[in-house]
Amino acid sequence: SAEENDDTHITPTFAASFPGSGARMTWNLITALTGQVTAEDWQITEPADIHRVAAIKTHNPHPHGRPFPDLAEVGTENDWGARDIHRGMILFRNPLDAIPSFHNYLYEVEQELDGHSTRAPVEAWIKWRETPGDILCVRYPTTGYHDGDIVRAMQPSDAPNGANWFWKDCAKYCGMEKECEFWTLERSGGQQCLLKKNKGDYHEVFDENNDYREGDHHMDCIYQTNFVQELRFWERFVAFWMARFHKDDRIIMSYEGFTGQDTGADASVKLADFLRKGESGLDVVKTEQVPCVWEKVVNYGKASNPVMEVPKAEEESRRRLPKAEEESGRRLPKAEKESRRRLPKAE
Repeated sequence: SAEENDDTHITPTFAASFPGSGARMTWNLITALTGQVTAEDWQITEPADIHRVAAIKTHNPHPHGRPFPDLAEVGTENDWGARDIHRGMILFRNPLDAIPSFHNYLYEVEQELDGHSTRAPVEAWIKWRETPGDILCVRYPTTGYHDGDIVRAMQPSDAPNGANWFWKDCAKYCGMEKECEFWTLERSGGQQCLLKKNKGDYHEVFDENNDYREGDHHMDCIYQTNFVQELRFWERFVAFWMARFHKDDRIIMSYEGFTGQDTGADASVKLADFLRKGESGLDVVKTEQVPCVWEKVVNYGKASNPVMEVPKAEEESRRRLPKAEEESGRRLPKAEKESRRRLPKAE
C-alpha cells in the first residue's frame, strides 16, 4: 500500500481550477518544484493513490470535474479519497478570459485537434457563446407531491405558451423566484404551476392521469446561453472552494499572478512555501531556485521551453503514479488504458 512506502506517502493536496484557467501550467510548475508527478481527479483509482502524487487537479464542482463521493459512499467502491484531502491550492482566473479559453479546448476536441494547439475562430466562439447551454435542470423521479407554503400559484394562462405548463417551464420560474424552494406542477385539475417553500409531508400518487411533477429550486433551470451558464459555474466554483478549507490549509493564487512578469516569480515562491508546509512528504526546491523554475515552466514566451514542450510520450510517462510497493523510485510500466485519463493501479 502507499502507507508502506514512506518515499511516496504524500500529504494530499488539491490543485483546483476552473476550466481554462491554466491547469496544465500549474501541473508542470508543481512537478518542477517537487520532482513528483501530479494527477487528475479522474485518474485516481483508489484512495491510496492520493498519497502518491504531488497534487490532484480538479475542476469540481464544474461538470468537467469528478464529483466528490457522498458521505454515504465513503468506504465504498465509489470512494476515491476526495474527502480525505484537507488542503488545496485554488487557482482563479478572470472568467472573461477563462471561459473563452475553455471554449478553445471544446473546439479542439470537436475538431479532433491537439490540445493547446489552436485558437477557435471568432465566428465559432460567437456561435457557441450565444447557443443555449446544456441545462442541468432536473426534477424528482416521483409522481406525488409535497405539502408546502405557496409562494406563487400560476395558472395555465400564465405559462410561456399561454395554454399549459411543461415541467421545465415551471422549474425555470422557481429558479427566478428567490423565495421558491421547490415547485409542484399539477398534471390534472387546475394544472397550476405552484412555487412553494417550507417543504412538508409527501403524498404519493400512482394515477398517471392525475399525478404531479416536482423539483427543487435550481439556477440551472433558468434559460441561459453557454456563456451565462459557464459564468454561473464559475461563481459556484469560487463559492465552493472558498468555503472548503480553513485559511491555513489553502492558498489562493491567480493565473494573472503566475504569468505576470513582475509577479510570477513571487507567486511561485508562495506556492513552493505552501507545498513544503508541514510534513507534506514533498522535497521542494530551495527558495532561491524557484525563480529559475518559474522562468523555465511559465515564462517561456521569448524562448523555447523544455518543460512545456516535451514530447507527448514523455509527458504521459511523467504523469504515471509511482509504484506504491517499490522504494526504487521506478515508474509503473506502460499499460493499456481504458481511458487516457486513468492511471494504472498500484501493484
